[in-house]
Order: sequence, then structure tokens, then C-alpha cells
Amino acid sequence: MKRKQILACILALVLVLSLAACGGSSSSQQSAAPAAPAANSAPAAAPADAGGIPADGEVYTLIFADDVAEDSVRGIIMKHFEEVVEEKSNGKIQIERYHATLGNVSELGQAVRDGSVDIMSLCLGSQFDDRFASLDIPRVFADMDKSTEVMREGEFRDAIDKLCEEVGVKLVFQVPVNYRLLTTNREIKSFDDLKGMNIRTPTNPVFTAFWEACGTNPTPLPLDEVYMALSQGLVEAQENPYDLILQNKFNEVQKYLVHTNHITFNTSFIINLNSWNNLPEAYQKVFLDSMKETEDYAIGARDQINADYGATLEAAGTTTQLYPDEALQEALDNAAKSTLPIIRQLAGDEIVDVTLKAMGFESWIE
Repeated sequence: MKRKQILACILALVLVLSLAACGGSSSSQQSAAPAAPAANSAPAAAPADAGGIPADGEVYTLIFADDVAEDSVRGIIMKHFEEVVEEKSNGKIQIERYHATLGNVSELGQAVRDGSVDIMSLCLGSQFDDRFASLDIPRVFADMDKSTEVMREGEFRDAIDKLCEEVGVKLVFQVPVNYRLLTTNREIKSFDDLKGMNIRTPTNPVFTAFWEACGTNPTPLPLDEVYMALSQGLVEAQENPYDLILQNKFNEVQKYLVHTNHITFNTSFIINLNSWNNLPEAYQKVFLDSMKETEDYAIGARDQINADYGATLEAAGTTTQLYPDEALQEALDNAAKSTLPIIRQLAGDEIVDVTLKAMGFESWIE
């Protein structure tokens, strides 16, 4: 349609300007996102009730975007939410998903703040905003069950909710789903084996500080350059969760995968506050109920999803999985603790202390 062609042009401008401009809505995953939920006419044959939403209620369309592939853990969870909320609302809440097409984390973060994207899926941390750097503390969230409890309710969740509101978004979903793992061409059995290793890291001061404390030489590189850098020997290691390792085929050029579990990947969904406030109360209730059901799904499914990734890696036969012994685990913890000064500088003492107390790391507070 003519409207979709116009919107596709707008998306091209949006990507060039790093989402400095707002676009319009479309059902194509190559088009740009609207500034707020779009209210359209309700279907003529709407069911009598949709969780409190009137039968003649309007249809709201929400743009939901992330920076990863559709078959990633986050992509799988996003799709589940779309199915649940559209069913529970009898189609009155429509979700348009965009995977790795509307920008990187920084660009999408700005887009969800200014409203050109309604909902963003991300691993909430300092790459979104420095104030969330406490979520990047290495090793602290390694206990998946404890992390799940802390991220869903309590003092820590209240503090993160408050920070989200300060930056103009509402946190509606947060579940830890997997870990960053080390892949390398060295067999890592002890902490000393890490020394002098050239490792690719994201451009993140916390990650850099952690790997420097491990005795390695961190080299920040864009993700799309990592495979070539590994294959050419420019770096000999990298770190990412299972899904990104497999999707980028890093296992083809790496001999070992080490379960360092140094950073816990949380899947977080944030919605622009204006987009949220534009939804009528009945719609908000159905939306949150659907998020709660999706949280339960993610918690129940994450172990199997990650086990499937592990099985795929094993079946490929190119990479051996290694599990750190107690001595290496302790050494990784000590390296993690050394990053706290940087994290306190980024996020502030209050949220860092709340995080450490919630996760049972009071001994790290000095």
C-alpha cells in the first residue's frame, strides 16, 4: 500500500539518524514505529468480553522491538507474549514485533524513551543507562533461582522500577534467562590459564574491568566483526550467551566453551510511559496479566531452551564444554568484586548496596 511505502522510507531515515526522528506504524518488520499506541476501529464481530475490555472497544497497536534474532531467547519470549496478550484481549491489543531491524540497544533505548517505539526487549543494564549498572555486577546474579525471586518483587525490584520511571519508561517484565559464557581456543582449567588471553568484549567499562581483573587483554569489537576476528586470530576468545554463540557460529572457530556464568542475562520489557498511560485501565490490566503469564512461561521454559542450545552445540562437535572448579569459581568472584568501584561510579552507592544485600553479597559492601 502507498502508506506502507511511505513508512518504509521513514524507517530508512530513522536508522540513518539513529532513531532521531519518529516514524509511523506498519505491519511490516521493515517499517518504522509510531510514537504511541494506535487506536483503530474495533472488529465488528468482537466477543462480548475481553478481560474487562468492552466488546466495542478500540484496537491498540503496540510496536515491540529488540536488537536480537527472532529465534533468540528474548525473541521466543516476545512471541509468546504477543500470542498471550492478543488472545486475552480478543485482539484488542495488537503487537507488532521488530527483531534486529530498528537499531541497536542504544538506539532502541532512545526510541522507547521518546515514544517512537512503544515496548523494548533488552538485557537491562548500563548499556541502556548508567543508572542500571548494578545489574551488570559480575557473578552476583549467578544463582538463577535467587535472581528470579529478587527481580520479580522486593526492595531491589522496587528500586529498579523507580529508576525506570526516572528515565520515562515502565518495567513490565524482568526474568533472568541465561548467562554470558566464555568461548576460547585455550583449555581453561585454572585462573592462570586466562592470563594474557586476547578476548573480545562489548564496549562496556564493567566488562572491560572484569576481564582485565582476570588477567586478559579485552578488545572491544562490534558483534558482527567477531567471527572474522576469531577466525583470523586477532582475538582468541569472546563471551556471550548460548543463543548468540550459536547464531553467530562462534563455535565453528572456538575449541572450548567455559561456563563462567559471569554475567546473568535478564530479559526485561520496558514500555514508554506515555504509551502505557494512553492505554485504558482495562487494557492495562489485560496487558499486565499477559506479562505475568509470560514471566511464568519464561521461568518454566528457560532451562529447556538453554539445554537445547547446549545439545545443539554438542551435536556440532566443534566445541568442548568446560565447567570451572571451585578454585576457579572463587577467583572469578574476586575479579568480579574488583569491578565495584566502577559500578558505584556509574550507578551510585544506594542501588549497588540494595543489589548486593538482595543477592546475599553483604560482605562485598565496604
